[in-house]
Amino acid sequence: MKSKVTLKEIVGTKIIYAVLLTCYYWMWARRDWHDYYMTIQNVVFIFTAIFFAMQANRIRKYRKEETDELAIQNLRRTDAIGCVMDNKGV
Repeated sequence: MKSKVTLKEIVGTKIIYAVLLTCYYWMWARRDWHDYYMTIQNVVFIFTAIFFAMQANRIRKYRKEETDELAIQNLRRTDAIGCVMDNKGV
C-alpha cells in the first residue's frame, strides 16, 4: 500500500469506538420500547460488524509496514493533553 496510517485515522477510529459503545449502552439501559428501536439496533449491529472487519483488514495490511514514530508520539501527546484537561475540569 502506498498510503500510510495517519493520526487523523487513528483518532477517528477512537471516536467511532466511543460512539459505538454509547449506542450499545443506550440499547442496554433504556426502559421504554418503540417499534423503530429494532431497526436502530440492526443498523448499529451491521455497522459494527462491517467496521470491525474493515479494521481487521487494515491491521493485517499495515502490520508489515514500518511504524510512523512521529504519529505515535503526537497521539501520545494529545492523549496526555486530554487527560490533563479532564483532570482540571476544563
